[in-house]
Amino acid sequence: MKLLNIFKFLKGTGKKVNQSVKGTLEFMDDVLEKEYIVNTISDVKEASGKVVEKSGELYQRAKDKIDNIEEELEEGIEAIKDRFQGEEE
Repeated sequence: MKLLNIFKFLKGTGKKVNQSVKGTLEFMDDVLEKEYIVNTISDVKEASGKVVEKSGELYQRAKDKIDNIEEELEEGIEAIKDRFQGEEE
């Protein structure tokens, strides 16, 4: 009888250990999955930041070129005005 009680106890203990290990493994799977999601979100944020940074650089280059073209046009217009004023005198 005592031996039977010991086996029942061990069987119950074994089930509890098995459930605990299974629960721990599920917890670890959840943690790893959430870490993957967090890492993916971080990667997307970093990539978005790079896109915004490059967009800013392209915008600034385009703005600088437009400013240069405007200056060149103004200089050209002034040169033409000076020629016409010189011919009128």
